[in-house]
Amino acid sequence: MDKSRGSRGSKGRVTQDYSIPAEVLQIVGRTGLTGEISQIKVRILEGPDRNRILTRNVKGPIQISDIVTLREVEREARKIRKRR
Repeated sequence: MDKSRGSRGSKGRVTQDYSIPAEVLQIVGRTGLTGEISQIKVRILEGPDRNRILTRNVKGPIQISDIVTLREVEREARKIRKRR
């Protein structure tokens, strides 16, 4: 078995087997049926995407300047739509 840090995904891309730390910059809003999900903006702290800013959804208590670990940095959350 190959002992490299990545493995082949279903689409042939190499997926990383480690988490990437990111710092919470802003809490955009709450989403989910009962508001249990927070949408946040984070800055990637390590890796090739360092200093990139992403929007992600997280569950649980969160505050500005917290450090969260992301499994992958390719996906970004959709913007929260306002209710009518």
